[in-house]
Amino acid sequence: MHALDRIVPIRGNMTSEEDMILINSILRAEHSTLKSIYLSNMEEFLLERYVIENNRIAREPNPNGEFKGRHKIAYEKLVRSLKRLDTSENCVLIRFYFPGEYRGHKIGVFPWLEPHVTFLKNFLSNYANRKLQSVFQTYGF
Repeated sequence: MHALDRIVPIRGNMTSEEDMILINSILRAEHSTLKSIYLSNMEEFLLERYVIENNRIAREPNPNGEFKGRHKIAYEKLVRSLKRLDTSENCVLIRFYFPGEYRGHKIGVFPWLEPHVTFLKNFLSNYANRKLQSVFQTYGF
């Protein structure tokens, strides 16, 4: 894709309906769809798993990445935005997350981010069809 000049970074607020409309208008003008979505570790900020200062965990407001209260509302906005985007059938969702412990399983080594890549349609289906309690379940844990 890089060799064909098909990597076009688009920045926006992934929880903003207006930004998703603008991104779709750009895609439609180019007769294109998204082939991949890179969220980096955005979910960490939405769910406030950790507050990191000076390369260490200063506070742990929501270390299990639970979907409760304002965190659930913020995450559901992200999921709605992802559904709104004009994507290809096999659009890939690329995410990174801070390691942690979930249901007795240690996942990764802090402070290194762990990658997770899946098809967007699988992520959305998994989120819609299961009563998920934590972001860790979206990674398959």
